Amino acid sequence: MSGAGKTVAMKAFEDLGYFTAQNLPANLLPQVWQMISNEPNIERAAIMIDTRSRQFFEDLGEELFEMSQDNHDDYNLRVLFLDADDKELVARYKETRRQHPLAGDKGTLAGLEVERKLMADVRNIATDVIDTSQLDAKGLRQVIVTKFGSERDHQTAFSVQVMSFGLNMGYQLTQT
Repeated sequence: MSGAGKTVAMKAFEDLGYFTAQNLPANLLPQVWQMISNEPNIERAAIMIDTRSRQFFEDLGEELFEMSQDNHDDYNLRVLFLDADDKELVARYKETRRQHPLAGDKGTLAGLEVERKLMADVRNIATDVIDTSQLDAKGLRQVIVTKFGSERDHQTAFSVQVMSFGLNMGYQLTQT
């Protein structure tokens, strides 16, 4: 859902080393999936579909279902749906002073209603649904890292480098 934290989630995926594509029109998903699945250098990918391309959403649920049935041995397709209750989404839009992408002149609640109808099939086939109503950006990031990060990601999520130097005789000058 718009306003549920898609941008935060995509940044988390990027930090985890995923290839990311944001705001992809729904009708391009099969071609991008094919391209990614044939690219040996891309081990993990996260793709965010843009709801503003609503004219292409009719077949999205069916496309995702077919892609999940057609899983490659090297790839495991997971569909993540980020949601939040309407009250929280409206509050987030008010806080950012942005308009819901599907609201038009009818208001945020009307835009959310249209989006929920568009996304109903996708939500039904989602393998992972995260309700972000009670999560801040840091909390959502942590949920993404926990659910989608590898053991390697958890081990290297925090690193400290300590460097020591002294200048008791001034800066060292070198001759070239």
